[in-house]
Amino acid sequence: MLCGCCGASYTLINKTRYGCSALRNKGEAVCRNRATISREAVEARVLGGLKDRLMHPDLVAAFVEEYRRAWNAAQAGAGAARDKLQRDLGLSRRRSPASSRRSRTECIIHR
Repeated sequence: MLCGCCGASYTLINKTRYGCSALRNKGEAVCRNRATISREAVEARVLGGLKDRLMHPDLVAAFVEEYRRAWNAAQAGAGAARDKLQRDLGLSRRRSPASSRRSRTECIIHR
C-alpha cells in the first residue's frame, strides 16, 4: 500500500492501524496525509480479492487438472521405482547362499 500524497509505504503505525510511513518517521515536512486504515479493513480487502481472483472456477479447474497430471506422473515414477526395487531384491535373494538366508525367528534365536 502506498500513500496517495507522497508515495511512501503505508505501514502499521500501531497495533491496529496502517498509516503513511513518511509522516510517521519524517514528519509533516515530508507528508501531511494523516489518513489511516484499520488492519481489519486491509485484511478483509486483501483476503476478499484473493478469494475472488484465485478461487475463480476457471483457475480452480486449471489447478485441479495440473495437480492430476503431476499426481499421475509421480505415481508412474513410484511404480517404476517399486518394480526396480523388487527386481533388485529378487536378484539379491537369488545370489545369497541358502545357508545365509534365515527366517526372522532363526535370526533371533541365533543371537
